[in-house]
Amino acid sequence: MLSYATLASLGDDVYHEPSTHALETHVAQLTGKEAGLFVASGTMANQIAIRTHLKQPPYSMLCDARSHIYLYVCNIDYVPFGTEHL
Repeated sequence: MLSYATLASLGDDVYHEPSTHALETHVAQLTGKEAGLFVASGTMANQIAIRTHLKQPPYSMLCDARSHIYLYVCNIDYVPFGTEHL
C-alpha cells in the first residue's frame, strides 16, 4: 500500500484516475471481493459501512458501549441516515 501511495498521482476515482483505480483493484483482489472503494477518511468508511446494513426503516443500530462506533463515531449522529442510538 505504501508503494501505491508514494507512486500515486493526484486525482480521484470520479475522473477515473489510474492509481486510485489500481489501488482499489489491488485491495479487492487481496481480500477476494469483486470491487474495492477508496474513501478519504475512517469516518466516511464507517458511515458507508453502517448505511449498507440499514436496508429499511426503522434505522436503528445496536452496539456495545465499548465499541469504536459508539465511543468515537456516534457524536456524528448519522442524521443523513435517520438512525437512532439505543
